[in-house]
Amino acid sequence: MAGQLRFTVEQVVWQEVPGEVSLAFTISGCPLRCKGCHSSAARNPSAGVPLTLEYLEARLNQYRGLISCVLFLGGEWQPEPLKKLLSLARAHNLKTCLYTGYEQVAPELMPHLTFLKTGP
Repeated sequence: MAGQLRFTVEQVVWQEVPGEVSLAFTISGCPLRCKGCHSSAARNPSAGVPLTLEYLEARLNQYRGLISCVLFLGGEWQPEPLKKLLSLARAHNLKTCLYTGYEQVAPELMPHLTFLKTGP
């Protein structure tokens, strides 16, 4: 559904963002099809469940004091809903990270990101 991100995997990770304990979401529907993609099972845009602001808020409250970052593995192809999720994480005083197969992301996302990993 346009305007809403979905995720297939949610986990707390320690290695993806150096020095951070991150709540990571693998976003479904990536249009890139990068060779060697580790999330190819999430390519279907209707896979997984909706990542709503309410859901993220509940998770951030659950992990308060335990995580330092929220990581999105994808989602940049829908910058508006991603920007809202990033803003919510930042409002909780958390760092934010985006992994993207693109070389650049929409300029409006940059102020909401602490870390950005680009390229296929």
